Amino acid sequence: SEQKRPSMAVSDLEQGLTRCKRMLWRMLFALLAATGMRISEALGLEKKHISQDGRTIQIRQALDGNTIVPFTKTEQGIRDIDIATEFADVLAKYVASCDGFLFATANGKAVGQRNALHYLTAKFGAGGFHRFRRFRTERLREGGAPGFLERYWMGWKGSVRDGDYRG
Repeated sequence: SEQKRPSMAVSDLEQGLTRCKRMLWRMLFALLAATGMRISEALGLEKKHISQDGRTIQIRQALDGNTIVPFTKTEQGIRDIDIATEFADVLAKYVASCDGFLFATANGKAVGQRNALHYLTAKFGAGGFHRFRRFRTERLREGGAPGFLERYWMGWKGSVRDGDYRG
């Protein structure tokens, strides 16, 4: 049977982001859509992982439950993601207001995935975090990004890291 693979239209993303009143949630969901990173990777981001101009994000760790692990889901998950200028400016401004984790609770700990999922469902409806990865993949393909670059940014096998330079 055909597996349902929820993504979203740009208008759905804009509406969901508008419903997010707290900047933390708006930035988290916008970042997921802009990068396609996994939720565990996003929740593990610290200020030190973002270039000063917001143009590059280093994926070097992930949040596993309540623990930061110095690796990601796959070996290919360790990567740098380039950010579009329009979003980089917003991201850099947000990062400047952070101390440690980009998405932190009042006591400075990383926001948990369960809390993020609860907020996501409230603002975007059912569908889970993976819809943001699909959203990013669709935008890359629409924009004609080379296959090897798409695989690298998404942290998939067959990326530049594996020596696969085919488009």
